[in-house]
Amino acid sequence: MLPNYSTDDVCPSSLNSDSNHFDMMNIAESFSIIDFYKNKTIFITGATGFIGKVLLQQILSKCCSVRKIYLLIRSKRSESCHERLAKMLSTSILFKNLQDKFHLIKAIDGDITAKDLSLSEEDRNRLIEEKIYPVVTDKDVEVYLKQLTEKYADYDLPEGHSALQNRPNPYTLSKAIAEWLVKEKYQSTLPIIVCRPSIVISSYKEPFPGWCDSISGVSGSFILFGLGIGQKFIVDKTKTTDLIPVDLVVNSLIVCGAYRASSHYSPDKNVVHITTSNLNPVSWDRLFNLCIDFERRIPSLKQVRPISIDYSNNYTTVFDKFRYKFHQIINHLLFAAIFDLIFMVMGHKPLMVKIIQRFHKLMFEMKFFSLRQWNFVNNNLPYIYKLVDEKERPLFNCDVTTIDWEDFAASMCHGLRKYLLKDPDSTYEQARLRRHRIHVGFRLFAIFKYFLFYFICKKYLLETILDVTFFYSIPFTIIDLAIYSYLIR
Repeated sequence: MLPNYSTDDVCPSSLNSDSNHFDMMNIAESFSIIDFYKNKTIFITGATGFIGKVLLQQILSKCCSVRKIYLLIRSKRSESCHERLAKMLSTSILFKNLQDKFHLIKAIDGDITAKDLSLSEEDRNRLIEEKIYPVVTDKDVEVYLKQLTEKYADYDLPEGHSALQNRPNPYTLSKAIAEWLVKEKYQSTLPIIVCRPSIVISSYKEPFPGWCDSISGVSGSFILFGLGIGQKFIVDKTKTTDLIPVDLVVNSLIVCGAYRASSHYSPDKNVVHITTSNLNPVSWDRLFNLCIDFERRIPSLKQVRPISIDYSNNYTTVFDKFRYKFHQIINHLLFAAIFDLIFMVMGHKPLMVKIIQRFHKLMFEMKFFSLRQWNFVNNNLPYIYKLVDEKERPLFNCDVTTIDWEDFAASMCHGLRKYLLKDPDSTYEQARLRRHRIHVGFRLFAIFKYFLFYFICKKYLLETILDVTFFYSIPFTIIDLAIYSYLIR
C-alpha cells in the first residue's frame, strides 16, 4: 500500500528549499534554451490536453532545431493514436501555421496508467534507441493504484474520504502519487526536475491572447458568470487566489528542462513552483470585478440573463448555506427548468439543467481552493529565469511580475468569447444591443415579480384571510419586500 504521507513527505525540505538569496548571487554566465534543444529528441505525455497542446506548439515555434518529438497518445475504440494526432493538428488553431514542422512529430500508442506505458516492442525499442526511458511503476504503487481503480472506478469520492489521504480530490492525489513515485524510485538515477503550476488558466500573450480550449475549472466558472447562468459562486472574494496563465507555465517547463541539463543546476532547485500569489497576487474580488467591467464592453451573443453583481457566498455559516441552497433552487434550477421547457416547446434539445448541475458540482469541487488564502513561495523560478541568456528571456517569459491582471482579464474575456463561445469579433455591437434588451426585459420582469408578490401575499392573505386593512399591511409589505430582495439578489 502507498504510505500515508503528508504534503511535506511528498516534497521534503531537501527538495523544496526555495532559496530567497538569488538576488545576492553573482551569476557568472547564462545558458541558452535554443542551443540546448537543438538536435534533441523530446518525449511528451499529455500532449492532447490543454497544457500539452500549448507545450507542443511552443516547442515547434521556438525550438525549431529539435530532431524529433514523440507524443504518447492513447488509442480509442474509434480512433488510433495517429488519427487522434492528425485530428488535433488539423483542427486546432494552434498549429495552423506550423504544417512545415509536422514531420518532426511522431505519435506513440500507449497509456500512461498501464505497465511499461503499454508500449509495443517496436515503439519501446525506438525510444530506447533515442535514449528515452519510459518509467516503470513501482510494484507497491501499482498494487495500490489497481486497488483504488477496482474499488472506486464508478464512485465519486467525496471530500474527506480516506482513499484521498487528506487531499480535496483525486486530481490532487494523483499528482502527489506521481511526484512521490518519482522521488522514491528515480531521483538518484534520472535527471529530474519537478514543476508545480497552481491553477492554470487561459493564455496571457501566447500563442494568442486569451486562448483556451477547455470549459472547465476557473475558465468554465467565468464563462457561466459572463453568460448570466451562474449567479452565485462559492468563493471568498477577499482571499488571494493563485492563477497562472498557460503560456507562462509552458515557458517555465521549457526553461526548467534546459536548466536541469545545464552546468548551473543545483539540487536544491529541483522543485519549482510556477505561481503568482507571493510575487503578483490577485484577489477573487478584483478578478470578478474586472470581468464585470469587460462583460459590459464585450458581452457574448449567447448571454441569457444579466450577470449577478452580488456573486459571492462564503459558505461558512448556516445562513450562508441556506442562502446558497435558496439560490440553487430558485435562481439556478428553477430558471434552468423554465429555460429548457421553452427550448423544448421551440423544438430544441434541453441543456440548461445539465449545465446548472455541472456548475454546482464544479462549485463544490472548487470550494477547497476558492475559500482559502493561498500563498506559495516562488523563488526558484526567478532564480532559474535569471540564468537564461538575456536575449532569449523575452522569447521564454517566465516572469510572473510582468502579468498585468487588468490586461489579462481583457485577454481572457475576449478569448473565452472567441475561442470557446465562438462569437466573432464582428458581433460586438450586436451583442451589446442584445445585452441591453436582456437587462431591460429582466428589470421589467423583476417589477412584475414584486407586484405579484405584493398582491398574493398581502392583498389576499392579509385583507381576505386575516382581515388586515390595506393601510396596516403596508409596513409588512415593505419589510417582506426588503427580505425578498435580499434573498434573491
